[in-house]
Amino acid sequence: MFNEPLSTIFDESLMEDVLAGIIAEDTSARAIRSIDNTHETDALVRLSRHEYESYNRLTFYINKNTCLKGKITNKLSETKDKIILVIVGKKKGEAGNIETRLFFVNESFDKGRWRKTDEFVEEFHLYNFISNNKQYTLLSKEELLLQEYTIYGTAFEKEDSKLIGQSSRIPTKTTLVFVHSAYERIIKYKDHFELMDAVKPLILDRNKLFNFLFSAKGYSYRHPPYFESLIGGFLFAAPVDGYPLHLLINGKPGAGKTTVSETLHTKFLEDQGIVEGSGSTIKSLIPSFKNTTAEPGSLLKSNRIGIVDEFLRILMRVAKEDRESQLSMLNPLMEHKEREFGSGNCRIKAKMTAKLFAVTNPVWGTKTMPSLCEQIDKSFVSRQLVFYQTEDHVNLVQSREGKEKTQFTIDLQTWLSIYDYMQIFCCTFDEERVLEVYKTALALLGEDTKENPLQAVIEVYAARYQHHIFCLMDGLVKLRCLCNSDGTFTATEEDYQELRRVWLKMIEGWDIGVKGLLKY
Repeated sequence: MFNEPLSTIFDESLMEDVLAGIIAEDTSARAIRSIDNTHETDALVRLSRHEYESYNRLTFYINKNTCLKGKITNKLSETKDKIILVIVGKKKGEAGNIETRLFFVNESFDKGRWRKTDEFVEEFHLYNFISNNKQYTLLSKEELLLQEYTIYGTAFEKEDSKLIGQSSRIPTKTTLVFVHSAYERIIKYKDHFELMDAVKPLILDRNKLFNFLFSAKGYSYRHPPYFESLIGGFLFAAPVDGYPLHLLINGKPGAGKTTVSETLHTKFLEDQGIVEGSGSTIKSLIPSFKNTTAEPGSLLKSNRIGIVDEFLRILMRVAKEDRESQLSMLNPLMEHKEREFGSGNCRIKAKMTAKLFAVTNPVWGTKTMPSLCEQIDKSFVSRQLVFYQTEDHVNLVQSREGKEKTQFTIDLQTWLSIYDYMQIFCCTFDEERVLEVYKTALALLGEDTKENPLQAVIEVYAARYQHHIFCLMDGLVKLRCLCNSDGTFTATEEDYQELRRVWLKMIEGWDIGVKGLLKY
């Protein structure tokens, strides 16, 4: 049946290890075997065929010939799926003899020419996995989390097709990766001391950090100090109550919003690009189920940060009567809840892991926070901190005083290690002092009555802005500690005052009739 010598498949030492060692101790008629080498998949297939001839055993080998770093966007079904790994086919040859062949998971089995006499079926968890802008299907015996991984496994290329338009299909290839081992995102620093030791050579201060964050092509595009604190606090804030701080920047055209998005995006090595709201629909953000294979959407594909430009154009493109139902799919995503999504075509299990950073021009009656809360579902608006750029901010950017030459940079792997570490702990601060700032802003909004024109804003603020202010305070403490080499990560008076400055500037930008709360 199989005439190829085993010595042409593997070297002699590995042949002895695999066949004499493992197989001699295993008397099962079929097995999945994990081996620690990086031989190509074709070599493993040839080894399995040789083993079937020699031992009459169906064996499916999984090794480490593929290494992928990326993110699991969703689980394809709630339970394990039965996968046919190998089919044993027989047919009568031209000379009257019986020919036998093993067909593996990536090979077509022609029922007209071959008769199936046996098969090897195993159950796997199936996942969509994004790595380097390419989608893979992971098959794992162990259940995995919906997060970032480094995956080692064996890859099979399988013929497939993709629907184009309403009815046409084109041939494609799907890459199946059988998981040998999976490693979650590694937090590089074990404690605050290791973090500070790593940051020390950078001689980091606030000016250097924001030159780095807002830099592109040798220039840094700077913003007012309160806005830079907002961005730093947003980035470094850890999740509170299970979900992180999301940020929506709303401002006039030409106020530097897109530039901020682009400079931040280059710092995170995201496979998912910036979503351009001017040419996108809300279905580009959330899971969709037009075909039998679900499309997870850009928010699930994003790993650490999901960036959307012209965000309100996406939302306002939905008819007002349908807007609430469409936005309801975004709510569990933004709270980082693991949920099942689906339609009559298919279902997926998914969980968002990224923070949303959205920027927008105030389109179609959303120039102020009150008008935004009237146009967009309040439950959705409340899930993000909404920051309107004020006149002084816009004037600074448009005067180009914020553009500076810079040569300072941080190695991106070092930066991501710093960022990841900041997400796993919360700083120590006085919650009552933080709530004082929250209540001060609430008092500016007035009484929660039907006669108050700001009632919709009060509803949004009361719903989730206490969560947002705790997240922001955590991030602001981390920002100061990182720039001042303070490894205590405990709030000082400076942090409470900075929180007050940023928070009241946010309220002033909402255009609710209060001006000049702060002067810079």
